[in-house]
Amino acid sequence: MSIATPSVSFNKVSSTCLKTLKVLQINLGRAKAANDTLHPTSDKLQSDLLLLQEPYIYDSQIIGIPQSLNIFNSISNKAAVIIPSRQLHAALISCKQNTVAVKIQTGQQPTTFISAYSSPYSNIQETLLEIQEIISSLPREKIFIGADLNDRNTLWGYNDVDSRGTAIEEFILANNLFINNSSDAPPTFTRNTSKGWPDLSLCTQQMIGEIANWEVLEEPSLSDHQYIEITIDSSVKNCTFTRYKTRHGNHNIFLKNLKPYVNSLLRAFRNSQNEKDINEATNLLQNCVIEACNKSYRTKNQNLSPTPNWYTQDLEIEKNRLKALRRRAQRAPQDQKNARFQFHKEELKKYMRKVKTAQNSGWKSFCTIASNPYGTHYKAAFRKAIKPAELIALNNHDPSGNHLKIAQDILEKIFPHPANSNSSTYIPPCTANDCPFTKGEVATVIHHLSKGKAPGPDGIDNIIIQQIFKKFRFLLMELFNTCLKLPKFPDPLKVGNIILFHKHGKSKTEASSYQPISLLPTICKVLEKLLTQRLNFHLEKNNRLSNLQYGFREGRSTEMAIMKVLDTIHKGKASGDHVLVLSIDIKGAFDNIQHSAISSNFDNRSAIRDQKQGCPQGSCSGPALCNLVANEIFQENWPINTSIQAFADDFVLVSHAPTRVQCESQINESIAKFSTWTSKNQLQISAEKTNYLLISKLVRGPTIRWQGERIKRAHAIKYLGIYIDEKMNWNTHLKAQSTTATQLYHNLLKIAGKSWGVPLYHRRSLFKTVTERVLAHGAVAWCLEPTVRIARKLSTIQRPSPGDLRCLQDNLHGSSAVDNQANINSAANPKSHNSIARKIFKLLHSHPHIRVSWIKAHAGYIGNEEADSLAKEAAETENFPETPLELPKSFIKTFLRQKMLATWQMAWDDGDTGRLIHNIIPKVSLD
Repeated sequence: MSIATPSVSFNKVSSTCLKTLKVLQINLGRAKAANDTLHPTSDKLQSDLLLLQEPYIYDSQIIGIPQSLNIFNSISNKAAVIIPSRQLHAALISCKQNTVAVKIQTGQQPTTFISAYSSPYSNIQETLLEIQEIISSLPREKIFIGADLNDRNTLWGYNDVDSRGTAIEEFILANNLFINNSSDAPPTFTRNTSKGWPDLSLCTQQMIGEIANWEVLEEPSLSDHQYIEITIDSSVKNCTFTRYKTRHGNHNIFLKNLKPYVNSLLRAFRNSQNEKDINEATNLLQNCVIEACNKSYRTKNQNLSPTPNWYTQDLEIEKNRLKALRRRAQRAPQDQKNARFQFHKEELKKYMRKVKTAQNSGWKSFCTIASNPYGTHYKAAFRKAIKPAELIALNNHDPSGNHLKIAQDILEKIFPHPANSNSSTYIPPCTANDCPFTKGEVATVIHHLSKGKAPGPDGIDNIIIQQIFKKFRFLLMELFNTCLKLPKFPDPLKVGNIILFHKHGKSKTEASSYQPISLLPTICKVLEKLLTQRLNFHLEKNNRLSNLQYGFREGRSTEMAIMKVLDTIHKGKASGDHVLVLSIDIKGAFDNIQHSAISSNFDNRSAIRDQKQGCPQGSCSGPALCNLVANEIFQENWPINTSIQAFADDFVLVSHAPTRVQCESQINESIAKFSTWTSKNQLQISAEKTNYLLISKLVRGPTIRWQGERIKRAHAIKYLGIYIDEKMNWNTHLKAQSTTATQLYHNLLKIAGKSWGVPLYHRRSLFKTVTERVLAHGAVAWCLEPTVRIARKLSTIQRPSPGDLRCLQDNLHGSSAVDNQANINSAANPKSHNSIARKIFKLLHSHPHIRVSWIKAHAGYIGNEEADSLAKEAAETENFPETPLELPKSFIKTFLRQKMLATWQMAWDDGDTGRLIHNIIPKVSLD
C-alpha cells in the first residue's frame, strides 16, 4: 500500500500478467501425502489459485505447503485458499468457521473466490448461512464457490437426491447461482468400490460467460478425491515495484550512465529557493537514478515459485505410470476390473511411501549441504520467514469494491486523523541556522547503511546510494544541505510503501492485529539519520533527555532498565513496605503520537514535515522523536515513594507504601498524572494489557482504575522479556525459559539429525547465537547471584543441546589409551595383513574425533592397572568366553597343541603299561 502525493517517483511496472486464470479445486482428505504433492502438481499444471477442503493440519498449520505462498484458512481449518502465483494479490474478505473468501482484481471488476466444507455429520445450513452472508455483502459482484458439501443430487451426477442435496438446490436457486459441474463428468470421489460427486463448483450470473472449462483431472492426488481444474477467461492486472540486482555488480556502467545528469542535478539543487523547487529537484534526482539503473542493472524476478527439490523426475514418471494403470483399470472387462483396481491401489500405496521417503531424504540433503547456518533451512525450522500480510476486509466495514477501497479502509483505521487537527503552520523561533552537513557526517551515515534493507517506492537501495556517494560525493551533500538551509523536507521523500505484518494469535479482520512498517526511500533515511544524529547530540550534550528513558539511547540497554526496576523494588522491600509495580501498555505509540507534541518540544529546528499524525515505523527519526515527546512525563512531580521509567514506549510505575490504602492512593494519583499526559498527546492506554504486580503478603490488593476500568492484578508481569513474579524467586521466568529452550532444541533437531543435517560447527554456532543468546537475555538481572535451585534448573534447561554438541570437532574428543604400542602401530598401518588391524584403521579414519594414544604400562594409572589385572585374570582361566573376534592362526595352533599335550599327558600318567619308561620320561613332548 502506498499513499501518493504530487511529484512523486514510483518505480513500478503495471501490466496484464495473466490472460486466463487457472483454478484447482481438491479435497485433500486430511492426507499428508496429498498435501506434499499438491505444490508440485499445481506447479506442473501452472495453477494460479487453489481451493482446498480438508487439508492435513499439524499445529494449526497446513503442512507440505511452502511458507512463501499466501495461505488463507477458515477458523476450523477445514477450508483454505492458497495463491501459488506470485502475480496474484488477494484480499481476505471473510474468515468463518467453515468458509474462507478472498478477492482478486480481475478484468474491470474484482472476483471473490470462496472455499467451503461441510461434514456429512454436521448441519448443512450452518455452512450455507456462512456462504449466504458473504454473497449478500457483495451485491452484483463476481463470485466463484468451490465446496465439498457432502450432498447428493441428480444435477451434479448422482442417481438420487438426499435432504442435503435438496437444501443446496434451494440455496442455488435462491441466490441465482450457476452450477459448473458437468452432469456426465467422472466421479470426483472414489474409495474402493464407492464413488460420488460431492465436490461442487458454483458461480454467480455475472461470471457465467467467463468459465471457459471445467474438468475432472486424471492426475493422481493421493486423496480419495480428484483434482478439478477450472479455467476462467479473465485477465489479471498486476502492479509491482521494480527491484534491482545490485549485488551482482555493473556499478561502473551505472555510474557512467548517471554521469551526464550530475551537473544539471547540482544546478537544480543550488537554484532551489523554496519548497516547490526542492521538491522538483528531488523528483528529478530520483528519475535520473531510476533511468540509469534501468540501463545498468538487471531486475529481480519476484514471481518465482520453484518446485521442491525432493520432487524428482522418477516420481513424475511413477505418477504417469499410476495414471496409465488407472485408465487400464477403468477400461478393463468387468471380470478383471476388481483385480486391476486392487493392483492400482497397491501401486498407489507404494508411490505414497516413495513420496514420503523422497521428501525426508530431500530435506536431509538440503540441510546437509547448506553452507550458511542461517539460510532457508534455519528460517523454515525456526519459523523466521515471516512474510507480509495481504489486504483484509476489516470487521464492520463494507467488503465490496476493489482492492484500492479495501486498502483505504485499512489506512484510515491504522492511521486515523487526529481528533483536534490544528492546520496552522508552526513558526520556528528566529535562531541561527545550523551549519551545513560535512563530508565526514554524510560519509559516516552512508558507510553504515545495511546492504540488505528493502528500498522504498523508487527502488533505489542502499548499495546504489553508496555507489553514488563514492563517485559523486557532492551530489547528495548538495541536496541535504539545501534541505537544511531552506528548511524543507522534500515531499517525494515522505512517501512510503506500507507493509502489514500480522501479529501471531490475533484476529485477521481487526486493524489492530497488524503491524504497519513503512518502506521509505533510501535518500529519506540518509537525511533522517543526519538530522537525528544532530538532534540526539544536541539533546545529550545539553542533558535535555531524562535519565529515566532507556530506549533508543547510546550507552543504555534493556539490562540497565531491568536492573533499575529491580533496585527500586528491593529498596521498597528493604523498608518493609508493600511494593506495587504497574506495567503500562500504550496502543500504537509510534502510529498515534501527535506532531504538535513533537514540534512543541523543539526550541531550534531546521525542517518541518507536514504530516497529520504518527511516526512511520521504519523511519530513522521516529524513535528519537517519540523519546522527545515522552520526556515530558518524566518531568512531573510524582507522589512520594513513586518512580517512573521507560524503555521507548514501555512504561513502568513502581510505588511502595506501608499500608494498602496509602499504596492505592499513591498509584491512583500517579495514574491520574499519566492519564493527563496521554490525553494531551491523544494517546490511548490498553487497559486489558495493563496490569500490576503486588510484592507483599497482602491477600487483598489495592483497587486501581484507569478511566473507570479496573486494572487487573497479575502474579507475574513481563517487562522487556523478563518475567518478574510476586515472590521474586524467578520461578515464572525459569519456567518460560525452559519452554523456550525446549522449543529451540526441537527446532534444531529439525535440521540436525544424528547422521545428517547441518555440520557440527554450524550446530555449535546456532546454539551459541540463538539458543544461548535467548536464554541468557537479562541474566545480569535475574542470574547475578544464582541460588542452588536456579543453578539446578538452568542445568536442566540447557543440558539437551550441549549434550549433542560434546563431540564437536572443535570441542571435546573421545580418547582411548592403550599400553601396547605394537597394537597401535599395527592399527595405524593401512596395509596391515591383519583383518582386525585394518578394521580398526578404517573406523579411526572415518571418526577423526576419536583418538587412540599410547600410555606407559605399570606406571600407576588406575584405569590401566585395572585393565591389566582383568587381562591377567582372563588369561589364567580355562573357560574362554565366546567372542565374535577372529583369532590368529598361530594362537589356534598353540591352543590346539596345548590341549593335545594335556590330553596325552593325562593318558600317559593314568596308563597301566610302560611304567618303567614313565619313570624315565614322565613328561610327554613333541620336541
